[in-house]
Amino acid sequence: MAHESAPARPVAVVGWSALFIVAASGLVFVGVHYAGTLVPSTVVAGVLATAWTVAIPVGLTWVIGRRRFGLDWPGLGWVGGREGAVGFARGFVVGAAPAILAMTLTVPLGHAIWRTGGGTGGDYVRSVAGFGVILLPAALWEEVVFRGLPLVLLARLFGAGPAMLTVSGLFALAHLFNPGVTPLAVVNIALAGIFLSLVFFQWGGIWASTGAHLGWNLALMALAAPVSGNIMRVAGLDYDPGGPTWLTGGEFGPEGGVLATLTLGIAATMLRLRRKPEIQA
Repeated sequence: MAHESAPARPVAVVGWSALFIVAASGLVFVGVHYAGTLVPSTVVAGVLATAWTVAIPVGLTWVIGRRRFGLDWPGLGWVGGREGAVGFARGFVVGAAPAILAMTLTVPLGHAIWRTGGGTGGDYVRSVAGFGVILLPAALWEEVVFRGLPLVLLARLFGAGPAMLTVSGLFALAHLFNPGVTPLAVVNIALAGIFLSLVFFQWGGIWASTGAHLGWNLALMALAAPVSGNIMRVAGLDYDPGGPTWLTGGEFGPEGGVLATLTLGIAATMLRLRRKPEIQA
């Protein structure tokens, strides 16, 4: 299906984008909550919650993006096949790199330390792999909601730059109630949103930005750091971030410190705003 020109009515684009974010968030929250309370099996509840988390925003993308605005799947950022797989892999690497760099810098600058113990190497690998299974659908959900339909629609109307700033601000606000959040953490999450938006436009849409999102989160978790204030205990490894908190992020994790600001800023500036032909504003 051919791309259409930008809709003539800005209020429709803004309204449908806002409705998409609110509906995708609200319906997923309710579904995940009831999956945990109504299904006795933890495993079955987890599978149902994961499927619901992915199905809701994808379904809304089809209803609003495909049916309401007439965009094809590539135009909505769903670049498939080998190109999508390569985009995911490249995104994973480019997302993990600034996270690893930020944590590495905490050692000489913040006197951070790692301690081993309490598990074997095999326990550690299984722990990281298990958290990866949990983090992947969560990353995909956030990317579909914040770097999918709203980013594409707003970019078609206002241009990619203003659209990235808008959805990145909303992305940051969605983390306001995370444990231990600080003003600097909110700024860093907005910066991460800009970085992920650049990956989305340049390297393969949803799959590329999901790979980058997962790469960042999984790298932090694998190095035993909190992820956006959420502590995930990895077997056999403990991390003390040292200080001061404004530098290393403290209990919120590296996203709450200046070192993350530095590494995310470097990563973002290394990417050019070069849209793939099929993802056009």
